[in-house]
Amino acid sequence: MTKAGKIIDQVTGNPAFDGLGGYYIFLRRVLIPILLAGVCLSSYSLANTWFDHGFSIVFAGMATGLSVGPILALERMYGIWLKR
Repeated sequence: MTKAGKIIDQVTGNPAFDGLGGYYIFLRRVLIPILLAGVCLSSYSLANTWFDHGFSIVFAGMATGLSVGPILALERMYGIWLKR
């Protein structure tokens, strides 16, 4: 078996992905981008009330980039919690 096949078997055999009746993978692939888009839009709109357009875009990009790690860490913690 190829290395890619082994990785796919590990992912599909992961008991954390059986959570929520099998919808965990779907929710993971949909909710994380929606959360990131929400962080980007909300930080842009908040910064746009006080600053100009250029700074607001830079601030929104920085806020979104800094939120990727915590969002993925929370998702991993949820997967670990489902395994228990």
